[in-house]
Amino acid sequence: MFFRLPKNVLFVDVPIPARYCPKNKGFLTEGINLEDYNDEERWITFETDLFGIFGLFQKRYFNFPYKLWKLQGGKTVELSLTGKCLSLRIEISQEGCRVKSIKPGKFDVSELLKSDDWMTPEELLQKLCLVGINMIYKRKDHKLVGLSPKNYQLEELTYNSMALLSEEYDFSWSKWNCKLPPGGIALNYERADQRKEERLNLALIRRERVIQLKHGEEMMEFNNEPVDEQKFSGTLFDLVLQEPPKEPHKFIAQSGCKENVRLLLRKTAILSCS
Repeated sequence: MFFRLPKNVLFVDVPIPARYCPKNKGFLTEGINLEDYNDEERWITFETDLFGIFGLFQKRYFNFPYKLWKLQGGKTVELSLTGKCLSLRIEISQEGCRVKSIKPGKFDVSELLKSDDWMTPEELLQKLCLVGINMIYKRKDHKLVGLSPKNYQLEELTYNSMALLSEEYDFSWSKWNCKLPPGGIALNYERADQRKEERLNLALIRRERVIQLKHGEEMMEFNNEPVDEQKFSGTLFDLVLQEPPKEPHKFIAQSGCKENVRLLLRKTAILSCS
């Protein structure tokens, strides 16, 4: 049997052919033997003596866990994700979200998504799923990702803080995050207007307190020694600002963008997936 792959669906590996089984109400791969697959010309052949409805599949979490991620601050915020196979850059604003690029560069975003319009976080993630790129993390599937999920409440509080600060601060991946238990989160942060001027600040986030560590990504072994004379902080927001904001109205302005950042972080769960 010969199948031509649709142009608007991305396959990063050899597609898995399967046949719909009405009895099981699902697709099965039994009785199907793959013969050939041409990635460049986008076709696949397989052998079967069965009749019915056939489909092509790939692993839902093929791009997980993430090797790197960065939330880059500004009036328009950018979320960059580097996975096992693909890297994506997503622009976030008051209007919504849209994909800026997908690498490797053989993928034309406008052709793949058939639109470069702003979408809600939910619409964007569903659109990406339809073209073969899953970014939605479900906690029950953590074994498929290969990492234990972070404490749900702690993760939610951290995303709230990141969203509120997303105009003026950058946040990024830490190599220590995946080595911490579910009750611990590690990430880096810096002011967006001071990029590369100073080394990144490494934050250790736990339910009982949040601290900035004295040592950063250069550590050979993890050391949770805090920066000297540090004030007590209950959230990442408190740690970064160190004092109540002098202009609280700034955190209400552009609230649409902040809410889009928060929703996208919640759905992608980058702290549980890196």
